[in-house]
Amino acid sequence: IAGALFDKIGSRPLALIGMLITAYALYLTRFLDVTTPHSVLIGWLVLRAIGIGFVMMPVQTVGMNAVPMPKIGQGTALSNVIRQVSAAFGIALIALVFAGQNRIHAAATSDAMNMFSAGVWNHVAQVQNAFVAMGQPAAQAQSSALGYIGGQIQLQSTVQAMDDVFYLTALLALISFVLSFLLPKKQAGHAGAKGHALAE
Repeated sequence: IAGALFDKIGSRPLALIGMLITAYALYLTRFLDVTTPHSVLIGWLVLRAIGIGFVMMPVQTVGMNAVPMPKIGQGTALSNVIRQVSAAFGIALIALVFAGQNRIHAAATSDAMNMFSAGVWNHVAQVQNAFVAMGQPAAQAQSSALGYIGGQIQLQSTVQAMDDVFYLTALLALISFVLSFLLPKKQAGHAGAKGHALAE
């Protein structure tokens, strides 16, 4: 679909539409939580994939059309290297942000659970009673309850950190949307393609 539209309307409209769809899908994914249904998550990922599909082919085609035919081999190799390095850098950046936000959210949630609060201890007692009902001794049930609550804190902080990462990538997608205005219009893209065809 993107290839057929590229020949009709050029690279810029496709990149703009694709980046908007991608940014919107990433923004929706920011609302992920532990109760999000799989069907909703799959819908968000499909929408993001559609947006990326509209972006990748036109941008790569415009970039290769700008390379003179005698240097097309070098241009292709350089494009592959840049793509691999950028992907590695992006993954490292996202992992760094995720790890940092995970620690921040975990600390904030733990601090919010004041162990001197009657409400917190009531919740611990409820979980402890559930483990006792399963046949555990009282001391072991208390340890299991605290471990379970700690696991829930870690799970919640992980989801919140993922939401922060999706929000960051949505902002980056919006920046890419603005940069897409720098792409050539339809006429410029076809001129480059014509030059390659004549060189062949």
